Amino acid sequence: MVDFLDQESFVIRMHLDNVYADGELDREPTRKDFFIVRFEGERLAERGLDEARQTLELLTRTLR
Repeated sequence: MVDFLDQESFVIRMHLDNVYADGELDREPTRKDFFIVRFEGERLAERGLDEARQTLELLTRTLR
């Protein structure tokens, strides 16, 4: 999305938040949950990330 829209990820994230806040799209049918699972010491920890956030963060890291 960063390349396609030629914008920074925070601008896209802000726009998506506004789209959801204004009711243009419902958040639930337009997103997918992802989880990060890793060991923290002896404990297995699971962290949830929504698809849009994960995609934007990965794109941002890739473009740096």
